[in-house]
Amino acid sequence: MNRTNRTSIHPLRVLGLLCAFVGSLVPAMGHATAPTGQFTDNADGTITDNRTGIIWQKAIAPGTYSQSGAVSYCAGVTIGGNSNWRLPEIAELQSTYDPCSSQRVDTTYFPGNPSTGGLWSNTVYALDANEAWSLSNNSFHEPKTNQRNVRCVR
Repeated sequence: MNRTNRTSIHPLRVLGLLCAFVGSLVPAMGHATAPTGQFTDNADGTITDNRTGIIWQKAIAPGTYSQSGAVSYCAGVTIGGNSNWRLPEIAELQSTYDPCSSQRVDTTYFPGNPSTGGLWSNTVYALDANEAWSLSNNSFHEPKTNQRNVRCVR
């Protein structure tokens, strides 16, 4: 049996490429904004995604962390009177991003989003347990020892 090695392309990367192509045909529409009613600012340092039910830490955590440090930070933080926080999965992080926008995330609800470096997820890379997925302009897996930003969910 003849097998061909295939390189998998992450769906968000494909969407980003499609957006870049369409963007070359259509004038830019400005920065990312969430669909009306998608997010609610709870005025306690948290944002509710009304589409998914996830509650987000509004601000980026201070400093940067390894992936295990990010898991520990989220497990130990109290925000909005709640202490049941965790590091989000990569799909949860992607739900806040607009790959067709140069801004990538609605800064009305998510201020201080890192322009470089990305955010850690709790999703381990299936082919190497020493790597995890992070999200910046695209999703990518990298060594868990890299220093990245953190935004927790519950």
